[in-house]
Amino acid sequence: MDQNQAQNGQNAGQAAQQSAAQANQQYQQYQQGGQQYQQGANQQYQQYQYQYQQGGQQYQQYNQNPNGFQKTVNEVKGAFRDGQGMYSNVGNKLCVIAKVVFWIGVVYHAINCILGIVGSVAPGGLFGYGASVNGVGIVSALISAALGVFVFWIASLCIYGFGQIVTKITEDKKD
Repeated sequence: MDQNQAQNGQNAGQAAQQSAAQANQQYQQYQQGGQQYQQGANQQYQQYQYQYQQGGQQYQQYNQNPNGFQKTVNEVKGAFRDGQGMYSNVGNKLCVIAKVVFWIGVVYHAINCILGIVGSVAPGGLFGYGASVNGVGIVSALISAALGVFVFWIASLCIYGFGQIVTKITEDKKD
């Protein structure tokens, strides 16, 4: 038994040495991986530092010539002042929009009136001959169209009047 115990002890010692060697090997791999990670991080840091320095140089160039930026702002302001921008000549644009809104309303209510009249005339009539005409449906379609056109006319007058006010104010401001 002493020999078995000695053999088991030797086997256990060898197994411990092997696991210690494996642990040492894993530790060295881990240490090498850490060094590689640190090298990559240093490279990234140097790259960002270079980009930052380049940006700083561009900023210094801008500070040496700030009038370049001011010139472009003045060019944009001049374009709006000279009537080239989206918000120039607003009064006239509002007047045109008022006319377009009115005619869209007229066309919409004309189509609506025609559909109402066609809907009030049912085919077949009395005993299947002729057509039955619903006078109330025709009158209500005509009244609806007239009121709708009137409402669009009032709305377009409001928009047109506002456009006239804006035009008058801008003309007075120019003088």
